Amino acid sequence: MAHPRVLRAMAAPLLGHLDRTENPFTIAASGPGSAGMEAALVDLIEPGDAVVVVTAGAFGNRMAEIVGRAGGRLIREEGPGGGLGP
Repeated sequence: MAHPRVLRAMAAPLLGHLDRTENPFTIAASGPGSAGMEAALVDLIEPGDAVVVVTAGAFGNRMAEIVGRAGGRLIREEGPGGGLGP
């Protein structure tokens, strides 16, 4: 027997990840989290901008690569090991 509160929650309409904005112009980009990170960085970085990236694993290294491709001036700080991969 499920608690009535659980049954009410299960009966509620689903809220998807694309429903979480009130912005009238939203573009959904299909891809992994890295694609979102790259889209955000490329949109923000202008050629020559100084960008500090702490590298402590695969995602930090990937971010450092994106900064270079966007024309940013990378200031790399090595963080403690951890994260996902080298």
